[in-house]
Amino acid sequence: MMESLANALQLNSAITVLDLQRNKIDDKGSQHIADMLQHNTTVISLNLSHNDISDRGVSYLAQALQHNTSLSILNLQHNKVGDAGVEYLAKNLTLNTSLTILNLSDNTIGAAGIRHLADALHRNIMITTLDLHNNKIGDDGAMYLTNGLQHNRTVTMLDLGENGISDAGAEHLANALQQNTAILTLNLKSNKIGDLGAVHLANALQQNSTLATLYLQENKIDTIGAVYLAIILQQNKTLMTLDVKENPMDYTWRKQLSDVSIRNLPLTTLNLWYLKIANREAEYLANALKHNKTIITLHLKRNNIDAKCVQHLAGAFSKNTTLTMLNCQENRIDDEGAQHLTNALLENTTIVILNLQNNSIGDTGAQYFANALLHNKTLATLNLSFNRISDEGAHHLADALQQNKV
Repeated sequence: MMESLANALQLNSAITVLDLQRNKIDDKGSQHIADMLQHNTTVISLNLSHNDISDRGVSYLAQALQHNTSLSILNLQHNKVGDAGVEYLAKNLTLNTSLTILNLSDNTIGAAGIRHLADALHRNIMITTLDLHNNKIGDDGAMYLTNGLQHNRTVTMLDLGENGISDAGAEHLANALQQNTAILTLNLKSNKIGDLGAVHLANALQQNSTLATLYLQENKIDTIGAVYLAIILQQNKTLMTLDVKENPMDYTWRKQLSDVSIRNLPLTTLNLWYLKIANREAEYLANALKHNKTIITLHLKRNNIDAKCVQHLAGAFSKNTTLTMLNCQENRIDDEGAQHLTNALLENTTIVILNLQNNSIGDTGAQYFANALLHNKTLATLNLSFNRISDEGAHHLADALQQNKV
């Protein structure tokens, strides 16, 4: 079947996107596809994810890349690609002039394979997106990547999540960031980076002026690294998104992040999930938000936010003129908290999306929101699901919605 399809596509001049994910394509099938690629000049995107292609199958595809001048996107996620397969790809990437996006996530690539890939990155001037999520790169692999990235000027998105990278690997990557001027997005999610690694990355961000998105969630960053990161980032003016959720950070980190970083960073998205934010932290966060002019999305899901916390935050929302999306789901906001929020909505003219799913808001709180909706002209999405609102509260909201035209 795969041979027949490949033969037909050799002469086809219409199909540009070929999606063969989640089939049972093995190395033999990969060989047929590779033969097709040597003749086809129109397919620009090839998705072979979730198949059974091993290093041998990758070798066929790699050889085809020497001759193919049209393929721009190659997705090999969740196959059986190891170090040998990456070596085949690396050798041929230096000769290819069209491939810009390469997805090798969810495979078994280790440091040895990354060494070859890093050498190719040193010479390849086409790859812009490299996804290596969930492999076995480790600190040694991070070291090899550093050597390639220091001279590479085309990779703008690098995903190294779930690769067993610790503080030593973070130090290597930090060294690369000090010299690299191309990477815009770096994903280090679900690694083993602790305080020392955070310090190295923070130092790199003092020098780096291009990185816009940094994912550090689900690591081991505690107080020292987190506070250092927050303070150093005052000098960085390019980072737009910083994600640090599910790290073992305590109150000191949260205070530094809200009281110092938010006031100075050009962050547009701030993710503070699962950080046990309570009254004191909410007060610091609110004070910082009063001065912030860049954050448009604020995630506060699953903290300890109650009515007192909301009172602090509501005071900030009445003065803040940039925030458009607020996520407070899975907290402890009750009717009193709803009253504080609705008072803010009477003055706020920017919040468009408000998510209060899974709190403790009842009929009285629903009535507060109903009254606010009669006057607020900007709120477009209000999520009150999984609360304690009965038919009575729903009736109040329904009456208000008949008059609200937003």
